[in-house]
Amino acid sequence: MILAPHFLASAALASQVKKPILIAIFAVILHFLIDRISHWDYKLSEKPNSKWDVILPVSADLLFGVITVAVIAAAGDWTFRQYFLANFGAFFGLLPDGFIALWKIYPQNKYLSAYHRVKKKLHVASRPDFKNGVPQEIAVVIIAILILTLL
Repeated sequence: MILAPHFLASAALASQVKKPILIAIFAVILHFLIDRISHWDYKLSEKPNSKWDVILPVSADLLFGVITVAVIAAAGDWTFRQYFLANFGAFFGLLPDGFIALWKIYPQNKYLSAYHRVKKKLHVASRPDFKNGVPQEIAVVIIAILILTLL
């Protein structure tokens, strides 16, 4: 799944859990559970033409989650603690993919390689095309936004 659904789902989880240690644990677990849903992923080329082929889609994806949480927080008059915990949860919800990014940079690292193999086994096997995979991601985003706005 792309980053925004993970970001928003983990922020929504954090808005309900409140205890940082549980948020961290549950956000990582939620990441793996959401990745079990059949979904579309943008492909980052093994050998991109330029670094921008990677930076732009990942940044836009991440920025969508960051801005969405910021707008909901501002509109909902959240406290600093609520905003911090939502972003704390989002960080841990993205962490599993962060390790994959590190593995792409350091593929020879035995720990990152082992992690990549485990994550690949836990990930849904089917990779539908854009038309058939994006609706599931939109559903995750909508549910997360509803939870965040009902804070």
